[in-house]
Amino acid sequence: MRITHCARIAAYTMLGKKRHTLRVFINMLLISCALVVWLVLTTALRSAHDAYIYGTLSSNYETVMLSLDASGQPIESRALQQAVQWDEIAQPVVAAQPDLVQVLGRQEEWIFVNNRLVTLMLDGTAHPGINDYSYDFFEAGREAEPTTVPFRIWAVYSEQIVSQNDLTEFAYRYPDAQWLLCGTAQLGQGDLLISDYMLEKFGLTGDPAQYLGAKLSILVDGEPLLESYRLTGVINRDLFRCTGLAEMPQIFVQGNEHTTRLFQLDSAVVKLPIKSYDHITDVLSRLEDQGIFINHFSWLRAKYYYNINAIHLIIERLLSVFGCLVLLAILLNLYRILAEEANHKCRQYGMLRAVGMPIPGLLLVSYLELLFGLLISTVLSLFVSFGALAVIDRITYALIHMHLALPLRGYLQIGGWTLGALLLVFLAMDTVILWHYVRCRPIALLRGRTNDAMRGGLL
Repeated sequence: MRITHCARIAAYTMLGKKRHTLRVFINMLLISCALVVWLVLTTALRSAHDAYIYGTLSSNYETVMLSLDASGQPIESRALQQAVQWDEIAQPVVAAQPDLVQVLGRQEEWIFVNNRLVTLMLDGTAHPGINDYSYDFFEAGREAEPTTVPFRIWAVYSEQIVSQNDLTEFAYRYPDAQWLLCGTAQLGQGDLLISDYMLEKFGLTGDPAQYLGAKLSILVDGEPLLESYRLTGVINRDLFRCTGLAEMPQIFVQGNEHTTRLFQLDSAVVKLPIKSYDHITDVLSRLEDQGIFINHFSWLRAKYYYNINAIHLIIERLLSVFGCLVLLAILLNLYRILAEEANHKCRQYGMLRAVGMPIPGLLLVSYLELLFGLLISTVLSLFVSFGALAVIDRITYALIHMHLALPLRGYLQIGGWTLGALLLVFLAMDTVILWHYVRCRPIALLRGRTNDAMRGGLL
């Protein structure tokens, strides 16, 4: 039997049984709306939570000031040595940022060292710095003020220059990128790491690997600052777009006795990365119990992120309960639809079989009716659920200042998955009804409906 003929019969059946069709259509609409809202809400909330937690993980740390001894090494207290062994704290980073304006004795002239005052000597070739008042270092894809990148140096005393939290946030933001473009991140005596952004500020473009191993010297306003350092690695500028690294210098040298004396350093900072926001308030309390000072701002930030995480867990549990209720309602609704459809379909199959339609034709007509109804109900449910989600988004933002981050493509994908799942369920249901009819309902009982089918224009 031709598909067009079956489609005409399916359309006639749907239009001729308006009350039944409307009832089934409303049931489909309610089921698809509930599924779409639940799936989108769950996915969007998880996406928003991940963006808020993993997208700010580099900011989840506490800093402690350390004094430096005569050999330029940090003096760690017994309490700090115990704290870094806690399971909640990742490997710390110890570093110092010298005040270059003070080192150069220009406190009355400069606020900071701008790149235009700096000359980078690369294998004996001078590369003057480009004016950095342009403020062109943006946090890509975020609504934030542009950040200027003055010329600053980071003297690192620990084995690693960034923490695991920093790398986790970078991997979340840029899943296909490498934070180290080339070279090695291990700093030795006379080694230097620099970002590709800072290289561009001295006119050094192209493949950064070509500069590896070159001898670098840095002069500020004609005065030598660093001499004969070896470039051992180039860092991806996007690393410094992470929330906790936006103000970090983009030039790294090893912290040792020479740099301590050169930069007139007397103290360093240890960053204690806290692995999870679940433990942030507990870790700060334990640090205070160890006699380590925690400032008021750290407590405010810790409580804010802790509350955000706690609220998300509560909402996630509520969504799980809501999902169970949705599934239960869907099963009950499907049972009711199955009972109604079994009665209606058997009469319809009897009429069609009585006028000689083969069983494959019956199945095709039934599937086309189902497909028409699902397409219409799912498209409408996308619009209805979109409005419901917009209201929920406003409520969520009012409560926890978090938007439901889900792109339109993801929303449409969930709608497509819902349509596919419902289609499979209803196809299986129609197949069971037809199989039951063929096995248990003799055709002879419905021969009397032949004339009704003929008058209805089914043939």
